[in-house]
Amino acid sequence: MVRVRARYAEVLARISSQVTDAAVGDELRALAERLNPDAWVTDEEVRDGLEGFERVLETVRQRLGRPRRQRGQSRLDTPDHPKPPAH
Repeated sequence: MVRVRARYAEVLARISSQVTDAAVGDELRALAERLNPDAWVTDEEVRDGLEGFERVLETVRQRLGRPRRQRGQSRLDTPDHPKPPAH
Protein backbone atom coordinates (compact mmCIF):
# COMPACT_ATOMS: atom_id res chain seq x y z
CA MET A 1 0.00 0.00 0.00
CA VAL A 2 2.98 2.31 0.52
CA ARG A 3 3.77 2.16 -3.19
CA VAL A 4 0.10 2.80 -4.11
CA ARG A 5 0.02 5.85 -1.81
CA ALA A 6 3.26 7.13 -3.33
CA ARG A 7 1.96 6.80 -6.87
CA TYR A 8 -1.26 8.56 -5.89
CA ALA A 9 0.78 11.42 -4.36
CA GLU A 10 2.89 11.66 -7.54
CA VAL A 11 -0.23 11.94 -9.69
CA LEU A 12 -1.65 14.72 -7.50
CA ALA A 13 1.67 16.56 -7.65
CA ARG A 14 1.76 16.33 -11.44
CA ILE A 15 -1.80 17.60 -11.70
CA SER A 16 -0.96 20.56 -9.46
CA SER A 17 2.22 21.42 -11.33
CA GLN A 18 1.06 20.85 -14.91
CA VAL A 19 -2.61 21.78 -15.09
CA THR A 20 -3.44 25.48 -15.26
CA ASP A 21 -7.15 25.18 -16.08
CA ALA A 22 -9.05 24.87 -12.78
CA ALA A 23 -11.92 22.87 -14.29
CA VAL A 24 -9.53 20.37 -15.88
CA GLY A 25 -7.57 20.14 -12.64
CA ASP A 26 -10.74 19.42 -10.68
CA GLU A 27 -11.77 16.77 -13.18
CA LEU A 28 -8.36 15.08 -13.03
CA ARG A 29 -8.25 15.22 -9.22
CA ALA A 30 -11.70 13.58 -9.10
CA LEU A 31 -10.45 10.83 -11.40
CA ALA A 32 -7.22 10.50 -9.42
CA GLU A 33 -9.22 10.12 -6.21
CA ARG A 34 -10.04 6.62 -7.44
CA LEU A 35 -6.30 5.90 -6.89
CA ASN A 36 -6.42 6.96 -3.24
CA PRO A 37 -6.10 3.81 -1.11
CA ASP A 38 -7.13 5.75 2.01
CA ALA A 39 -10.59 6.21 0.45
CA TRP A 40 -11.03 2.45 0.04
CA VAL A 41 -12.95 1.29 3.11
CA THR A 42 -14.57 -2.06 2.37
CA ASP A 43 -12.87 -5.22 1.13
CA GLU A 44 -14.73 -4.77 -2.14
CA GLU A 45 -13.45 -1.19 -2.57
CA VAL A 46 -9.88 -2.33 -1.89
CA ARG A 47 -10.18 -5.15 -4.42
CA ASP A 48 -11.78 -2.89 -7.05
CA GLY A 49 -9.24 -0.14 -6.39
CA LEU A 50 -6.27 -2.45 -6.82
CA GLU A 51 -7.73 -4.20 -9.86
CA GLY A 52 -8.46 -0.92 -11.65
CA PHE A 53 -5.44 1.02 -10.40
CA GLU A 54 -3.21 0.72 -13.48
CA ARG A 55 -6.10 1.46 -15.86
CA VAL A 56 -7.10 4.63 -13.99
CA LEU A 57 -3.45 5.67 -13.61
CA GLU A 58 -2.89 5.30 -17.34
CA THR A 59 -6.01 7.36 -18.09
CA VAL A 60 -4.77 10.19 -15.87
CA ARG A 61 -1.28 9.99 -17.40
CA GLN A 62 -2.70 10.18 -20.91
CA ARG A 63 -4.74 13.25 -19.98
CA LEU A 64 -1.67 14.91 -18.45
CA GLY A 65 0.68 14.09 -21.30
CA ARG A 66 4.36 13.40 -20.88
CA PRO A 67 6.03 14.78 -17.76
CA ARG A 68 8.08 17.89 -18.36
CA ARG A 69 11.83 17.47 -18.21
CA GLN A 70 14.23 19.94 -16.76
CA ARG A 71 16.54 21.64 -19.21
CA GLY A 72 19.50 19.41 -19.99
CA GLN A 73 17.77 16.25 -18.79
CA SER A 74 17.60 13.50 -21.38
CA ARG A 75 14.45 11.56 -22.12
CA LEU A 76 15.87 8.56 -20.28
CA ASP A 77 16.64 10.54 -17.10
CA THR A 78 13.15 10.17 -15.67
CA PRO A 79 11.93 8.31 -12.58
CA ASP A 80 11.01 5.39 -14.84
CA HIS A 81 14.48 5.44 -16.40
CA PRO A 82 17.01 6.70 -13.82
CA LYS A 83 20.58 7.56 -14.78
CA PRO A 84 23.02 4.70 -14.41
CA PRO A 85 25.53 5.11 -11.56
CA ALA A 86 28.73 6.94 -12.44
CA HIS A 87 31.88 4.79 -12.46
